[in-house]
Amino acid sequence: MDDMKEALDKAASSADQAVRNMALRYREMQQEFTQYEAFFAIYKQGVGINGSATAARPPVKGRTPVAKVTTPAQPRADRTDSFSVAMQTILTEHGQPMKLNELHAAYQARTPDDPTSSNTFRQRLIKRRGMVVLIEKRGWWWADAPLVDNAEGEPNG
Repeated sequence: MDDMKEALDKAASSADQAVRNMALRYREMQQEFTQYEAFFAIYKQGVGINGSATAARPPVKGRTPVAKVTTPAQPRADRTDSFSVAMQTILTEHGQPMKLNELHAAYQARTPDDPTSSNTFRQRLIKRRGMVVLIEKRGWWWADAPLVDNAEGEPNG
């Protein structure tokens, strides 16, 4: 094995470009082969009942494992910010679903200190998808409010 290493070192320092390239490619292929061996070692040991590998993957040289930090995400439907309160007030006072441009105009009239573009306003609504729902061909509506659909005042939905 030492003879092979010496031959590769000699080839890597050769004056001939083709010989140098061959030596470098040979070393790259050795590294690739080592990665395949590690994969096959895991594969040979099999997969557990729950679908996870029964053996741990060997660590990659030069990398240190990083611990993942996860924070519990707050559900979007639990927000009580000023935008959500304004949406609830506007929609329940209006009494029926509103188109995006109508709802945006009502919000701008109610909160002149918060100038938002139509696109930003739409994105804010989408972030509150659990609180505000889009009813097809009718518009946006507050999810918890009963929807009155006809003249008799019977709740629908």
